[in-house]
Amino acid sequence: FESYLHLHPDLRLEVAGKAWRVVGDRGDFRVVPIGAVTCELAHAWYCPDWGRATRAPVLTFRGEAEAPVTFGYVLAPHGVDVDVAVDADASGVALTGCVGGRPLQMRSDRCTSSDV
Repeated sequence: FESYLHLHPDLRLEVAGKAWRVVGDRGDFRVVPIGAVTCELAHAWYCPDWGRATRAPVLTFRGEAEAPVTFGYVLAPHGVDVDVAVDADASGVALTGCVGGRPLQMRSDRCTSSDV
């Protein structure tokens, strides 16, 4: 499987250990992958207007697994420690760990019905 995080052309990506640092003129932050994925820098096109295309960074997440697969990423300010794990079961997805030294525990229940 593959997933893509497209960034604005004014931003740049740098490897920062197991995470990635996103740097721009107005600040920087980290992208911390969660789950059994690898990440690599790629490029795509940002089109602000008709006929104008600017090269822009893309962070590509890749993994090998049978569906369903649970993975993702955390966006955090640069310098904030992130240690998070994701787990899924039939009823939803749970995120647990620490961000900035503070415990994190979140759960999102799966939607089991729809009006659509």
